[in-house]
Amino acid sequence: MQIACSYAAIANDGLLMQPHMVRRIVEGNGKIYRENHPQGIRQVVSPETARRMKKVLQGVVENGTGQNARVSGITIAGKTGTAQKIDQRTNSYTSNSHVASFVGFFPVESPRFVLSVVVHNPKLGYYGSQVAAPVFRNIAQRIIGLPVEDEAENVELARVDVSLPSVKNVMLSLEGMEVKRAVKLLKNNDFDYEVVGGGSLIYRQEPSAYSELQERQKVTLYTETKTVSNKQVMPNLTGLTLKEALQILSDWNISVEVEGSGIVKKQLPNPGKKMEKKDKVKLVCNPA
Repeated sequence: MQIACSYAAIANDGLLMQPHMVRRIVEGNGKIYRENHPQGIRQVVSPETARRMKKVLQGVVENGTGQNARVSGITIAGKTGTAQKIDQRTNSYTSNSHVASFVGFFPVESPRFVLSVVVHNPKLGYYGSQVAAPVFRNIAQRIIGLPVEDEAENVELARVDVSLPSVKNVMLSLEGMEVKRAVKLLKNNDFDYEVVGGGSLIYRQEPSAYSELQERQKVTLYTETKTVSNKQVMPNLTGLTLKEALQILSDWNISVEVEGSGIVKKQLPNPGKKMEKKDKVKLVCNPA
């Protein structure tokens, strides 16, 4: 957490922010009991120094040891880490046990996400560039809505000595995905599911992504939305991930055309236009 906060301060032009583990607490009736908001602590480095560090860290990913963290179409800044662990028996560093890490943020020009990947005791390689950077890349791809490469083809991904929950107990991330692909994933993992509406994209899912599933809990995929209000105006969606943009539009019964995937680079209509039921939204994303 401390390392992630440090990188977040660099991404935020030198301003250290108060970290929060919980965004909000909502009562059973839908009333918000408590909600945390962004809170600055202090300026730890000057904006000029932070901007120079962004360029240095971006260079690590584009030309240095962090190249395995690169994602086509977005700019990433970060740094690999490799450390020996202490042998409790000898109270000295050992060459047989390591910690591999990669910490970074993206997109560099307007940072919105900070990720810290730390792998203890990797078995196939132990450098951060070999082990943690590819994991960072796959997580970043999932966040912005790009397909994640087949892990069987990535020979550099290491086996990790940790106990992870079975995929059948954890909800998949399906929002922004085509219905056919989402249904195939659910079938392959033996999920019970239902699809609401006749659309081609998943706007919303219940339960939410990565939440713990109860035994044989049914997954609901929503592809239809509410009627758009005459007072509704087109929001600014540029710079958001495709998933985030679709979530914002999920309350409207309006047609959405998507070109490409990843980060929204262009939108039609432009922000501020009053929307009507007959209108159609087009989102152009990069990379295509």
